Amino acid sequence: MFELNEEQRKRLLDFCGMTDLEFYERYLADLTLEEQAAFMDEFPEFLSGEEAGEDMGLKDDELFQRVLETIKRGVN
Repeated sequence: MFELNEEQRKRLLDFCGMTDLEFYERYLADLTLEEQAAFMDEFPEFLSGEEAGEDMGLKDDELFQRVLETIKRGVN
C-alpha cells in the first residue's frame, strides 16, 4: 500500500481544499486562451458553482464579476 509522508499529505490536502478561484490563479491563469478553453470545455462546471461567488460573498462583488466575465469571454 502507498503511504504519504507528512509533507505529501499536507500538499494533497491543500490541493484538494482549493477553491476554483485558487485553482485558476495557480494553474490556469498563465495558460494560453486555447489551453484555458480546452480546460473549460472538459470541465464546464468550473467556476460555476456556489464556491465561485455565492458562499464567498462574491456574487455581488463588482471586481470579481468583471474578472469572471473576462475569463468567460476569453474562453468562448
